[in-house]
Amino acid sequence: MTRNNNNNKRKSSDSSGKQKKRKIQTGELPSSIPLDSRDGEGEVDFILESGDFEYKPEYEEWNQVPSEKQLVFSVIWGVFAKCARCKINQHLDMNASCTINHETLGSCAHQVFYLMMKDSKGEFRRWYQDVWWNGIRKRSKCIQFIFRNCLPNFDKYDDWGMVLILHTNNTSQFGTLKCRQQMNITRMSITCNIETGEVWSSFRFKKSIEKVR
Repeated sequence: MTRNNNNNKRKSSDSSGKQKKRKIQTGELPSSIPLDSRDGEGEVDFILESGDFEYKPEYEEWNQVPSEKQLVFSVIWGVFAKCARCKINQHLDMNASCTINHETLGSCAHQVFYLMMKDSKGEFRRWYQDVWWNGIRKRSKCIQFIFRNCLPNFDKYDDWGMVLILHTNNTSQFGTLKCRQQMNITRMSITCNIETGEVWSSFRFKKSIEKVR
């Protein structure tokens, strides 16, 4: 009986050790690790691993898309881009944190996602997404674009990711103070799951505050 108990203790300690290894550590990590894998400690149900698969889209260029599908693709992208832009700007307006991890932006067909993003300034990458469902590991393919000091084409204006907020405070010592706070997105990753069409993003933005006379 004692030996069995010791074996059970060893197995439990080994399993707990493996779980600890799977946890995502908080804080700054090397730039080679995608933003989407930098969730807080305990977010072990969402993992991205570098993918070595070859992504072959149905259409390589926009002019290869049949005319009857071009309108459909444009509508799909227009609806998705508006939803994504509103969700991102909402975080900028809330001004709660400078880093947002794994924010779901909506759904978009991966063919449309690739066609609309491939000519942008983003860096193309491929990942495997590992999701654990009731203890079962499921792996699916994802494509991703990473933007540094630039933004994806979610709007016809290039500065859609910049938000200005004016603050007015009445103080007894200095009177009325007016400040202008500006927030700019500095890094953003946009990832699309090829199987489900789910699109999510992780991004950072910097803040600057100045007095307004």
